[in-house]
Amino acid sequence: MISKEVWKIQNSKVIVHFDEVSGQPIRESRSLLGSWLGQLSNDVNLLPINYSDWKMVNPHIKNKVWEVIQSKFWFDDPPMRKVFVMSALGSRCKDVKLRLWKEYKRDSLSETLLNRPENVPENQWGHFVHMRFTEKWKEELTTLLGQKSHVTKNAIASLDDEYAQVFGTERPGRIENSEMVIDLKSQVKELSDQVKRMTTFIQQVIGTSTGEHARVWASNFVVAFANIPNPAFANVPVPPNPNQERSDDTVRD
Repeated sequence: MISKEVWKIQNSKVIVHFDEVSGQPIRESRSLLGSWLGQLSNDVNLLPINYSDWKMVNPHIKNKVWEVIQSKFWFDDPPMRKVFVMSALGSRCKDVKLRLWKEYKRDSLSETLLNRPENVPENQWGHFVHMRFTEKWKEELTTLLGQKSHVTKNAIASLDDEYAQVFGTERPGRIENSEMVIDLKSQVKELSDQVKRMTTFIQQVIGTSTGEHARVWASNFVVAFANIPNPAFANVPVPPNPNQERSDDTVRD
C-alpha cells in the first residue's frame, strides 16, 4: 500500500506496528506513516503555517489533526503513540514552511507578500511573512549590536594604551583620575551608542517595504533609544495569530 491509497480507505484503518524498545514504527509502517504525514503537512487549511514554534500551535488544531490521523491509522496505545506521531508531524510541517519560504521569498517584505502561493490563504501568508522578516531583522540586530559592542571595547582599550604612552604606565592613578581621560572615554562611549542606535534604526527603515511599517519605526524612534540594546523597533508589530497560543515570552514563526 502507498500513502495516497490511505486517503481512500473507508470503514477500516491501517495498523501501525511499533518497536517496543525504540518506540518507533517498524518496517512498512514507518515508511507508510511518514509519507502520509508528509502529505498531511501540506494541508495548510488543516495545519496553518503561520506559527513560530510547533509547541505553541493551538491545541484545538492539534487535537483536530490527531482525530484525522486516527481516522486512517490504528494504534495499539493512542496516548503513547501520539507523542511520536505528532512530533514527526511537526518536523514535516517545519519542512513545508522552509520549502515555501525558499521558493516564494523575495527581496522585500511587500514583494514577498504579493508572491503568495495559490494554496495558502492571504491572511495566513501575511502572518507567516511578517514573522519570518521579523526573525531576520532580529538576527541582524543581534549581530549588529554585538559588532558595535566589540568596536566600543576596542576603542576604549586603544585609548587606554594611548593614555599610558603619554602619562606612563607606572602611574595608573593619574590616568584614571584625569578629567580629560574620563571625559574622552565618555565621549567615545556616547558616540558609539549614538552610531549604534542610528545604524540600527536606519537599517530597519531601509529594509521596511511599506509606509505603514515605516511610520511604526518613526513613532517608536524616541522610545527605542531608551531601550537599547533591546530597541522597541526590533519587534515588528504582527496582527494577533489565532493559530498560536499566547505566551508571556512570545514576541514573534
